[in-house]
Order: sequence, then C-alpha cells, then structure tokens
Amino acid sequence: MQTFYDILGLSSDCSLDDIKNSYRQLCKIYHPDRNPDDKDKFIEIKKAYETLVDEELRNAPCFKNLNFIGVLNKNQLQQEYKSAEAYVFPTLFEGFAGTIIEAASCGCPIITTECAGTDINAFPAIYIEPKSVEDIVKAVKSIFEDKSLRNDL
Repeated sequence: MQTFYDILGLSSDCSLDDIKNSYRQLCKIYHPDRNPDDKDKFIEIKKAYETLVDEELRNAPCFKNLNFIGVLNKNQLQQEYKSAEAYVFPTLFEGFAGTIIEAASCGCPIITTECAGTDINAFPAIYIEPKSVEDIVKAVKSIFEDKSLRNDL
C-alpha cells in the first residue's frame, strides 16, 4: 500500500515546499488535459496533495497509519475487506447496501446505521446513530477490544 508521501514520491519528513513542488511536477505529467488515460492517477495525486498541504491533517497522530489505496480491482478489494478490522459506514441514507454486503461477504465486521439498506433483524452488524461521534467511537473500540464480538460479526 502506498502512503500519500509515496504517491508524491516523497519521504514523510519532507517540507511543505517539497510537497508543492512534487505536486506541480506530477501535474505536468498526469493532468487529464495532457494524459487523459491516467485520470485515476491524477485523482490519487490530487488527493495526496490536498491532504499533505493541510498542516493539521499532516501532523495528526492517526494520519501516520493511513494509506490512500486508490482504485482497486475486485481481488484487491476483497483482500482489503478480508484484512480490515471493520467496515465503518455511518450513512444518513443508503437505498442499496451493496458495499456493506460486499464487505460482510469477505468476513469483515460491519459498523453502520439503520438506514444503510440492510435488514436489521437478519444482518449481523453494529448499528449506530449516524450523527453520534460517541456511538461511532464506541462501536470501533468494541470491535478492537472484543475479539468474540468481532468474530460474531
């Protein structure tokens, strides 16, 4: 998996100027006006840049463990679901639960809301209030701390 720094070809101790310079150079190569066949690569580069130039995000402790995985093929996506601790989907509205079902079919525990499009009585998941940060944190902690709960989901 690539980090945002990897995407821009930089080390994690680079300066803000390094980030900006790398982004400019990569845009010259991958911008859709110049390279229409690499739109996904440009989106990946843009997302990395937008995240890294935000000093608060760049310095956040949780950021050090985040990776931007970009566009995945079916096998790669299944592997991500299988290795994930949980699939957290705090949606306010979802008419079709496709990604939830996809993650669950790979054995990934689900944290979602009652309006996610799943049958609450038949679908094993931790259901949360979507606007409650406390509920989300509590659910994620329970997955990490209670292995039997994780295995049941």
